Amino acid sequence: MPVLAALCVYLVILCGSVAVVQASANGREQALQDRFDARVSTAGHFIEAFVADTVAKETEIAHRELAGAVDADDFSQLSLTHDFAASVLLDSQGRLLALTPANEPLLGSRISQRYAHLTAAVQGTAAVSGVVPSVARAEPLVAFAVPFDTASGRRVFSAGFTVSDTPLSAYLANSVGLPDSLSYLVDGKGLVVAAGKHHRPADARLSDSDPAIAALVGLGDQDQTGFVTRAGAPHYVSAVPVEGTGWKLVFAVPTEVLYSPLGGSGAWVPWLSVLLFALLGPLCLFALARNLVQRQRLARSELRLHTILDTAPDAFVQIDHRGRVTDWNRAATELLGWRPEEVLGRPVTRTLVPDRFRADFEAALTATSGSAVPGLPALPFEVAAMHRSGEEVPVELVLSSLEWSGSTHVQGFLRNLRPRLAAESEQRMLAAMVSNSSDAIYARLLDGTIINWNTAAADLYGYTAEEAVNGGIHQIVPAERRTEYDEITARIVRGERLWHLETVRLRKDGSVIDVSLSGSPMVDPDGEVVGCVMSARDVTDARQQSEALRQTEELFRLAFDSVPLGMAMTSLVPEDRGRLMRVNPALCRLLGYSSAQLLAMTYMDITHPDDLDANDAFVRSILDGTGPAASFEKRYLHADGTPIWTAVTFGVLKDSLGVPIVTVTQIEDITERKAVRDRLTDLASRDPLTGLANRTSFGERLAAAVAGVRDQDDRLAILFCDLDGFKSVNDTHGHAVGDEVLREVAARLGSVVRPSDTVGRIGGDEFVLLCEKVGAGGGRALRTRVAGALAPPYLTSAGPLIVECSIGLAEGQGATFDPEELMERADLDMYADKRLRRISQSARRTRA
Repeated sequence: MPVLAALCVYLVILCGSVAVVQASANGREQALQDRFDARVSTAGHFIEAFVADTVAKETEIAHRELAGAVDADDFSQLSLTHDFAASVLLDSQGRLLALTPANEPLLGSRISQRYAHLTAAVQGTAAVSGVVPSVARAEPLVAFAVPFDTASGRRVFSAGFTVSDTPLSAYLANSVGLPDSLSYLVDGKGLVVAAGKHHRPADARLSDSDPAIAALVGLGDQDQTGFVTRAGAPHYVSAVPVEGTGWKLVFAVPTEVLYSPLGGSGAWVPWLSVLLFALLGPLCLFALARNLVQRQRLARSELRLHTILDTAPDAFVQIDHRGRVTDWNRAATELLGWRPEEVLGRPVTRTLVPDRFRADFEAALTATSGSAVPGLPALPFEVAAMHRSGEEVPVELVLSSLEWSGSTHVQGFLRNLRPRLAAESEQRMLAAMVSNSSDAIYARLLDGTIINWNTAAADLYGYTAEEAVNGGIHQIVPAERRTEYDEITARIVRGERLWHLETVRLRKDGSVIDVSLSGSPMVDPDGEVVGCVMSARDVTDARQQSEALRQTEELFRLAFDSVPLGMAMTSLVPEDRGRLMRVNPALCRLLGYSSAQLLAMTYMDITHPDDLDANDAFVRSILDGTGPAASFEKRYLHADGTPIWTAVTFGVLKDSLGVPIVTVTQIEDITERKAVRDRLTDLASRDPLTGLANRTSFGERLAAAVAGVRDQDDRLAILFCDLDGFKSVNDTHGHAVGDEVLREVAARLGSVVRPSDTVGRIGGDEFVLLCEKVGAGGGRALRTRVAGALAPPYLTSAGPLIVECSIGLAEGQGATFDPEELMERADLDMYADKRLRRISQSARRTRA
């Protein structure tokens, strides 16, 4: 029965091998076809991307450069700039707007009806591609038509490239890479757009020369694959449509070229293997059965060994005589981070041994054999191992050797020393903290016996550690505090912790000190409370300082609240910057808000909008250490919206690092004082009768205007106006009527100038105008307007009066003239105008 079963297995394997070889050959053929089809699809995606990029480029050009009126020369220049072989622009009816070059067969008022892609673009909204025959060139044009909308209406822009100007032919020739392959790009009518290696001229039909390929491919929009006979040889054909173009990409390759990897003597190797298996099969089956039994036994043994090693708490590593890792357990992965597949077979010196130990380790591996491990200690020792991250891990290493297959294998157990080292370090750190703490720290049992006493405790209480241990805790507890001490012990027994319990204790010299006590229970291994660890801090000075601080704060509060000027404290910290932290009653009365309302605001809420930028700049200058003077003027807003002018004096409070955190501001109301000062300033610069600039103010404005001229083309003009016969008005009608005339002159001058111009009265009946940036001829035009505005009569309380005005003009250009010289020129021109007016009046009287 076993023999029959083995024979059946042998026959099944033999038949299966034959089937597998045959299926493998078929599978390789299919794989080659799929690879060829994938190349065809890739070529199609390239052409699709090329067409999409070209259409996008033309769309951008059309929208950017053809949105307005079209000029023929500009359109020709556009084609030359973008390397178009031919281009055309149509309107929404398909009529020709522009084309280039003129010798292309695109002439005619309805050329869109001659080419399908233009017709489709005129009627549709999407970009369309096509093939157009060319008269001026030896090859057709690959054309793309793009419809778009402009302010002038719908248009269609089409540009064409010769195939040689595009990468189409070159890509078709090189995309498949198989010898004797054929490649075509065919449009929807079967015309060849491009052909690889020029084995077929473009604009011819594929069906004329390759009817078999054309018949298989067809003109549909589906992928086509199949076999055809061409020139007496079978060819494999694959065709895919190119999205967005109406084209189809066709590749054909001889089958003997496509499947050449399957030919030659190598094709018989699988069949030879099947024949050898048929001859040697029974012997192999017997050997295999025996090997399987041995492998199962070995596997069970190895599984038992690996189970033991994987459950071991220590990391296990084994290396062979060449120093390569041969075994690795789970604890080693947890300790050193390496997975078994990353470290097995690799040199231990390149993975686990740090660089500083590498030379010694390699020397130990090559040393002569001893009774234990060659060149390595047999007892446990501490060393560093390399973690996968590059960090060194302290371990305790135990080594042993094993002779196996004629070579020595080294086995090592590694135990992580970090927990022990961390505990030792923590213990040392805690001991150092207790010893060096500025607080008095001691440990005592429940009966008062002291078992630990640090240096700060000795300094605080005056007892040395030996004296404290011998005398116990009661020597520092005053008699009147024994009841309190018993209550503390009872709380400790209950497991409570003490926090900052203030009491008094005795020093060795008999003095009493105020201390703050904190403590926690001390338990034995069974969890029973056996004592406590206490810390004590001398708070005698702290209490005195606290009382002094309380008094200082009270004095500050009294001064802050009782001062008659407004006082405010403002935060400068980033998260609360600008918030009012404290205000006094005087500030509440000044601004019309309650204290609660102001404390809910920031300084931005009560600052006048026109002063916010200056106030923000002031705050920034405080923060960056470049603060201005300690006082300045600014406007606040009253609760009713009224602006209040104030004089502000401030001080800055900084933290321990010198960073400003609070400003203390004193605010004085100077609204009335400011108004009086502004009125005095205005009176000093204004003519009291007309409100115009006086001689001093006008001179300053003129000097500033001249100083501000920087450009050679800048021009300013001065008009000098003098009333003719004004003295007779005063003599005849009185100075009150004369003042009416002067005010009317001022009003008329103000009505004909710009807001940026300056009008001034510099004498009894003398007026001047300053106009900046007047431009060429601007001064004369202004003179004409002023003359018209000052034309009599003037309506006064004495009736209409006839008062003429002489006007002088002077202009300055660039930065090379003097203000006084400009005024003299205007004055001289005014007197010239006055003489001409007198001569003209005398001539009129003579004729009369």
